[in-house]
Amino acid sequence: MQVPPPPHPLMIPVLATVTYLAALIATWGFTSLLLDVDVVSDTEASRLIGPAMAGGATVVVFLAVRRVAQRSSPWLTAAAASTGVYLAILLIAGVGRLLDAADAATGLVFAGSFAASPFTLLPALLAGVAVIATWAIRPQRRSFDRVPRPD
Repeated sequence: MQVPPPPHPLMIPVLATVTYLAALIATWGFTSLLLDVDVVSDTEASRLIGPAMAGGATVVVFLAVRRVAQRSSPWLTAAAASTGVYLAILLIAGVGRLLDAADAATGLVFAGSFAASPFTLLPALLAGVAVIATWAIRPQRRSFDRVPRPD
């Protein structure tokens, strides 16, 4: 039995991205609970930095899962997605704090505090997992060439 293709080609990337965002929020929540530390622990930082970091990571993952279906191997795309999410979180954290403080050094120090944080490393690993999982479930073009037609 063959599974029919999704009704729209963007359905799988969108669902993978939404699943990634849910996993990111859950990971941040459980990590924050276990370590007893806020995701953004700087009290002077804007409340929008955390959601902006999650949004930036989600955009990177969406772009990666859209492209991985055309690849013969997911590993390079997964590594690029993980690196992209890591850099996006650091960049958004640094720029967001820079805009709050109007001081470049404050933004760099704030971004540097996230460099080895589990709140940056775990979303980057999740991005690679999301890309590999999307590649694994992508529909094979060969299997849709001969879809039996109902009589």
